[in-house]
Amino acid sequence: MRTLWVSLLLALLLVACEGTKEPELPLVLAAGGEEGVRFFLTDALRQGEAAPLGEWRLPGVRDLAARDDGLWLLTENELRRYGLSAFTAEAAPPEAEAREGRWALPAACPEGRLFAGGEDLLVVCAADRVYRLRPGEELQTLDTAEFDAFPEVRYGLYPDPESGEDLLAVVYARAEGWHFALFRGDEATFQKDLEAPANPLGFDLYRTPEEPPRLLILARGEPSRLFAYRDGLKELAASEGEADPVRVTGDQGTAAAFGQGLWLVQDEKRYETGYPDFRAGWVSPDLYLYLATEDRLLVYDVAGLPPTRLKTLGLAGIRALAGFALR
Repeated sequence: MRTLWVSLLLALLLVACEGTKEPELPLVLAAGGEEGVRFFLTDALRQGEAAPLGEWRLPGVRDLAARDDGLWLLTENELRRYGLSAFTAEAAPPEAEAREGRWALPAACPEGRLFAGGEDLLVVCAADRVYRLRPGEELQTLDTAEFDAFPEVRYGLYPDPESGEDLLAVVYARAEGWHFALFRGDEATFQKDLEAPANPLGFDLYRTPEEPPRLLILARGEPSRLFAYRDGLKELAASEGEADPVRVTGDQGTAAAFGQGLWLVQDEKRYETGYPDFRAGWVSPDLYLYLATEDRLLVYDVAGLPPTRLKTLGLAGIRALAGFALR
């Protein structure tokens, strides 16, 4: 009997040592750049294997976004949506086979960004050129005239927990301070001033896929600050100045701001470094962080802080990352 209890105790300790990542989800990382999109199994990347499941040769991929309805891809002139059902652990499907929709942009979008809400999608080409796509509709130009005069503005979407409708999120700098607001149509359903850092440099927004989601808000400045919206706005942390982040991503209670260096926030824990220069990032639901530099892909375990760097892979030319689970 004593032997049985010892065996059970050892089994429990082994499970505890494995952290929060078991059982591991079969996940695919999509990496986009000037030559197209490459697809990788995340568990293979963590083992140091950089052979892709497949590659789609599409010139000039600007951004990627993934959610339950598929993989969204933005080029300079077009938005495309792809189904995920044909992806397997052995191969990615041909691009034409997976493609389920395409929308021509009204004008060229050389520095475009995607922002996925619960159902709607934003294509942000410039502060005054933003397009919204609702299910079953065509791209609609967003009326941004109210915000065009502000020196810094960023747009996103946040699903209303009651109606499920995607509210337009806007964060902008005005003379009396930085401001965040959520809109249903022309009506503001939530507004709050942010504590403005000195020398404001801009914003970034990211809706986390966890349930209920958080809207992460990066306010760049001296110092930069991280906020989160979920049933109210909360300041998460102020940067210690080692990193100069320009983008934010996150999942499962972890926020990762990156650019010149990396800044991680997880409850009361903080981690910050000023090196290297990151171009794209994605936090997986099993709490691994994938970050791309100009010529490398770095993989970190962020189940706890400080993070553990697991692998550095020689993958160049990545400017956008997104991930999804195999079905």
